[in-house]
Amino acid sequence: MKAFQYIQSLLPSISKDTVIEDIALTKSILEESVIPAYATATECFKGWKVKSPEVENIFKVISRTVDLGRGNVINGIYDLLPVVVENLEYISKNAQKILNEEVSASGFSYKRANILQLVEGASFLAKYASKLLVYVFVGETHATGGEESIRQTLTPIEVAWITQNVSYFAKMLAILSNKPNTVQAQLEGIPDIIINKDNAEVLPSTLGEHKVDPFRMGFIPVFLNPIYHIRMSIAEWQADRYNRAKDELELVRLRRVRLEKQAQGNADAHLQKEIDYVERRIQSLDAKIAKMEKDYG
Repeated sequence: MKAFQYIQSLLPSISKDTVIEDIALTKSILEESVIPAYATATECFKGWKVKSPEVENIFKVISRTVDLGRGNVINGIYDLLPVVVENLEYISKNAQKILNEEVSASGFSYKRANILQLVEGASFLAKYASKLLVYVFVGETHATGGEESIRQTLTPIEVAWITQNVSYFAKMLAILSNKPNTVQAQLEGIPDIIINKDNAEVLPSTLGEHKVDPFRMGFIPVFLNPIYHIRMSIAEWQADRYNRAKDELELVRLRRVRLEKQAQGNADAHLQKEIDYVERRIQSLDAKIAKMEKDYG
């Protein structure tokens, strides 16, 4: 998506407070839910050889795009998530400095558009990273002898969302886990020139694509984070997002125990009931959030 098309998709005006709150919420979800969930998974999958072909396919896409070091994919993502948080702190400071209290869509500069897309991308990254772990645990448990496969456990919408968006996740992780000084230099180098239909085609050619779009954000589809594009109950949407992330952390902990028991050949009916209860709660929140986004869209 080109810069001018992107700003045309935005609401007529966006509150700076909304952007700052969105960054703070994403940071909280990463620090309080996603990173602890990956810490749990890293312990579980230390020295683990992936057995599920579905999980292996997802991992291949991520590994082709992101430098994950020498460990496995889960460990590599775990190592990069704190860097994402550090970069979000810098992005928040920039947003505080450069955004007006109310930013008109017609007044978006290249720098402001890049900041907003980074914030949107981080929100999506946090959601995807959390759901990816559940997908991995279900797939590996089934491959180890568990009865229910990924497609039997997750809804068709969940499976499609994970498989169809893996390349976006990998690209956003690569961008937001780059060295903080590199991210800062890229952001500072973007011209603070208002985007309009007259310069949208000329400036990238004149200044260079790397100047106006250093993060190569043109690939990001609209509505990975809808609050800048549709009018909705933002407070309720944020609360549901946070609660879903906490539930997904609990689900990962339960799924880890389930996988470990499965690997030992032990079944636990009570544990499965706990898992089913938390999964229903997450699916209910997902359905509520999806309906909210549709109703306000």
